[in-house]
Formats: sequence, C-alpha cells, structure tokens
Amino acid sequence: MPPPLPRRTGHQCLFYRPSCRTFATTPARHAGISRASPNRGLKPSQRATQSPTLMLKEQHKGAAGLRGLPTDMGLLPGTIIKPTGKNLPSIFRKPRVRLDIEWQNLKRGTMDRASLIHWKFFLKAWKDRPRPKLERRKLVPLAKDYHKQIYSAFAAHDAPTITRLCCSGLTSDFRTRMSHRAPGTHLTWTLSSYTSSPKIVSNRATPLPNQEHTGVRQVVVRLRSKQILTTWTDEQARRAVASRIEALRAAGREVSPALLAVESENEKMAVSAAHGGYNPISLHRINKALSEDTEALAATDVEKVETEVTEYMVLQRRMLEGVEEGWMVWGFAEESTPEVRARDEKQLKEMEEYQKSQAAAQV
Repeated sequence: MPPPLPRRTGHQCLFYRPSCRTFATTPARHAGISRASPNRGLKPSQRATQSPTLMLKEQHKGAAGLRGLPTDMGLLPGTIIKPTGKNLPSIFRKPRVRLDIEWQNLKRGTMDRASLIHWKFFLKAWKDRPRPKLERRKLVPLAKDYHKQIYSAFAAHDAPTITRLCCSGLTSDFRTRMSHRAPGTHLTWTLSSYTSSPKIVSNRATPLPNQEHTGVRQVVVRLRSKQILTTWTDEQARRAVASRIEALRAAGREVSPALLAVESENEKMAVSAAHGGYNPISLHRINKALSEDTEALAATDVEKVETEVTEYMVLQRRMLEGVEEGWMVWGFAEESTPEVRARDEKQLKEMEEYQKSQAAAQV
C-alpha cells in the first residue's frame, strides 16, 4: 500500500476547502464539500502515481504527447509561503525556529529569482524570439480577476468557465462538489471587500525532466477578503421575486427588466406545481433574476454567511517545447509553518521511496 499522501488544509473560502499537493507525486486534490451539500464527509479515493520522469516518458510522443500532458502536476517542490500572524513564531520565544524560517525564506527567494532568470533567458533555445515575459505587474490583477470568476462560476454552476480557468485537478474538485449540491439549492457568491492589498508571496519556475524547452511556472498570490455566500431554494426564489415586484410597484418604483421578464413565470410555476413539479425553464429564469437583484436578495429570508478569509491562490503557466500557454488556476496552498514543513517533508520522502520501488518493479 502507498504511504499517506501529503496534504494541507489552510484558511478557506466559504465553500472551498483547499489542499496542497507536491509536484507530480500525489493524486487529484481533496474535494471539499459546499455548505449546501449533505455529504460533508465525502473523501476521495487515494491512488499511487508515477514519478515525473516515468510519466513524461509515457506521455511524450512528439508535440502531441506533450499537449496531452495533464495540466495539474502538483505544487512545485520547495515552494515556501512565509507564515504570518499567529503562525509566525516569536523571535523572543522561539528564536531558532524564527531564524530558520527567515533563512529558508531568504534562500528560497534567491533561488526563485534564479529560476525566473532561467525561464526568461535559457529555457527556450537561445536564438528563439521573443523571450518569455515575466509580467509581474499583471499577476496580482489577474489573480483577483480569476478569484472572482471561479467562485462566481462555482456558485452559478458554470462548469465551462471553471474548465477554462482551472487546471484539471481543481476542475475535477469543483465538478464533484457541484454534483453533490442538494437539488433545488442555489448559491450566490459575493466579494465584499479585500481586507489588505493582494500580494505575490512566491514566484518560481522549473524545467520538466528530460524535456527540451519545457517547464512550469507557478505564482502564489495572497488574497485576504470578506466574502458573502447566499443560499436559497427554488420556492424561496419564487416567493422572493413575486414579493420584490409587488413592493416596487407599491412604492411607485421602476421594476427592473430582469424582474419584468420573469413576472409571468410565477403563473407557469403554479400550473407546473399543480401537475406535480416546477417548470425547469421558469425556475432558471426566476433564480437568475433573484441572483442579479441584490436588493431582492437582501430582503429575502435566505441563508447568508459572511466570513473573512485568507487564501493563497496558485497561478500556473506551462511552456511546452518553447511555446507558452495561458495562465490557469492550479488551486490553493497554505502557509509553510514548521509543523507543515516537517510533515510534508516526511510524507514526501515516503512517497518518493514508494515511487522508486514502483518504478523498479516496472523495469
């Protein structure tokens, strides 16, 4: 049996339970369950994976083989996210631990800068132009944009957007949790505000083994924010839209086009209910109108949860045979506390030993 898999669980979004996997050593990340899901205890199966070298040898059959390589190959080994707040040991109480954290962070920062120089000037053939752009100034705005898009898409059950923006492991997690969402339950995710300026805490790259002009770059961005998750059912949506239209007309205010477009849907719903069910098209239009009307949501008796969270979003970009791909969201990581580092190093060592034995058995 394979040894326990290195996993991390840190600060989390309202409906996302993050985990961290070491580069190309563990299976698809843990799929957290949304608040709306009744299956809170769901756990993914565990399976052993091949080493990066073996996986690339099997996948690489010309350019087509590399293009078919999974986008999710794990978190780059040695990625360090400096602890903050209570997770950062005191220099007075634990000076040796604190100095080790500062030294490891300084050393990793120097190595990361060197890896970016290699990415920009040496990963591609020397004569190939143009050179890759590091685009550091664009990364924080990009992370904020992707952060909003993927959570809004998950709440709206928008699988195509998630597939377009996320790596395969994160996409699989989101799809699993969407499939376990209770029938007739709907979500709206809102970013209330950022409690501090988003910041890049890790920016590094590495070539893939035994491949020319091929590598992976990952950037970790810290996002501290207040988020609101609103949950409601089909019946609550139907009543809320009807009440909203009635209240607006009673106050002499203009009814929005979105609400006017669904005014007749309540009559269709009543007819459908009399025959034992709701009209799916009507339900879709009513829920869409409710999710787009913040005042209607505010006046509705729905479940609302506001939480302040700290997330470390991992952006990933691949270069395959000298051609850069677009940025995608790999997933979320957590701070590299001494306990986390010791645990992951132990589990990673066990996993590497297991993979070596598996590779030897396949020869």
